[in-house]
Amino acid sequence: MKMTKKVLMEMIKEVRSEQKSMLLEKPTVDEMATGRSVADRIDPNARPERTAKEFVVMSSDRGERSDEENLQLYNEFRKTLEAKGLQYTEFIGSWEETDEETDEKRRVTENSAIIYKDPRPDMEQAGEGLFDVAMDLSKKYNQEAFIYGELVQSRGGLTRVIKAFDAQGVVQDWGGPWSTAEEVKQDDLFWSRVRGSGKGSPFQFKEQQEYGEIEAPNAVIEAMRKASKHQGKKIKFVRRKNA
Repeated sequence: MKMTKKVLMEMIKEVRSEQKSMLLEKPTVDEMATGRSVADRIDPNARPERTAKEFVVMSSDRGERSDEENLQLYNEFRKTLEAKGLQYTEFIGSWEETDEETDEKRRVTENSAIIYKDPRPDMEQAGEGLFDVAMDLSKKYNQEAFIYGELVQSRGGLTRVIKAFDAQGVVQDWGGPWSTAEEVKQDDLFWSRVRGSGKGSPFQFKEQQEYGEIEAPNAVIEAMRKASKHQGKKIKFVRRKNA
């Protein structure tokens, strides 16, 4: 085989890919997790005995860093979580972007994790709260935001509230609040997935459904007319007893 520049670059690319796979072979603290089990931990109505009281989703990657630098910092990030006695499951975050000049679409991925602080008799845990840990690590790794999920007790029972916060702990208004996770297709604009093969479908956090209540119609045409007055909004037809 003639050693051309193109062939050499392909060989270097393959070696880097193999090195990256080897560095990520170390099992996580929560190595048996699957997409379904993570969803069960998030949704308080799925398996209450498995529901996590709180969790954080975040990354240590930055797009302007090289793959090697991101991988090095990600491994450091994982070691920090383990040193603090936190459980975590490794994620792959992914989104699709388009090259401005060529209009070519490409799938970008990042290393991330969902982190818990469940009591563990076999692990010594740091005294700081999970939210404070997320803020500190966001500052350390120059992250714009992290996602924090907590359980809120109401008269109707436990509800999951998931919001995005910046490194200073200020809630962000660009998305959410979310309430659970739902499966999406592989070609969706963005998604997360438990790292490793055979771990289930990609998913997104699902926004809480907040509906405006409208008096129920008496015919389909009337329903269409009422809905047209509230375009872009979630509505719910309600039949009131005194109507």
